Amino acid sequence: MNINFKRFNLLENIKENKALSISVGGILLTLIVLGFMGYLDNLISGILAFIVVLLLGLFGALATLIPVILGLGLYCLPTIVSLVRGHANKSPIILVNLLLGWTLIGWAIALIWAFTDNAEE
Repeated sequence: MNINFKRFNLLENIKENKALSISVGGILLTLIVLGFMGYLDNLISGILAFIVVLLLGLFGALATLIPVILGLGLYCLPTIVSLVRGHANKSPIILVNLLLGWTLIGWAIALIWAFTDNAEE
């Protein structure tokens, strides 16, 4: 068995562009793998950022929704009181509350009226 050592000489292979093409191919493969890993890193970072923004948006929506619900409950307090107490004039109280409650004077009048002793028997 005769081995030709000249064939394994690096300078000879570089001259023939064999080793160069292998090293360029290895570099390209390494860059592709690293680029894909960078893409995955960016993808995972993007997904995590999306989840964080979604949760912050959800908490922001709840932080906005809770005062709105409490404000509407406070605005409708004369209506709620008249309905719970079974007031004889609940329809006019509801109308005064809905139509004039925004003036705050109409709301106070509707609330006082809802607490008057005029319940249905």
